[in-house]
Amino acid sequence: MSFRLLPVVVAVLALVIWAQAQEPAPESTVTSLLPEPAADKVASGMKTLKSLYASDYRRTQDSNKLQAQFAGLGLARKLLKTAAETPPDSDGYYPMLSEAARLATIGNKPDVAFDAIGRLSAGKQRGHVRQTATRELRAASKKTENHGENVVWDGKT
Repeated sequence: MSFRLLPVVVAVLALVIWAQAQEPAPESTVTSLLPEPAADKVASGMKTLKSLYASDYRRTQDSNKLQAQFAGLGLARKLLKTAAETPPDSDGYYPMLSEAARLATIGNKPDVAFDAIGRLSAGKQRGHVRQTATRELRAASKKTENHGENVVWDGKT
């Protein structure tokens, strides 16, 4: 599996972070931003996701890295579909989309990752978009440093 697109994904995510840092938020949207999810709610949401999609998560740990990437992409798409049916202010919305972005980045599918990041932004969680993109950039850079090997995300980086 070639990781020739990984530097492109990293560069585009860096550009998204930079662009969002440069543009000021309009006055009208500042008051309508959703509050930042509490760490315990995000952790609870991730735990719920891992229990609901246990078989999908097991497939992402396959010893065959290509099959693991495809399983991760399938799970990312499932999470995007579920997030579309979930209200943006629910506890599971942010964990679903951030996990979808992470899995899509590992699977080298920037279009799916940008879809998840765009939905976070559309859900008026602009402050969280930068955090998500930064976390995905770190994961992608670790992947590059490890010469293309999958990095297991511990949820703390």
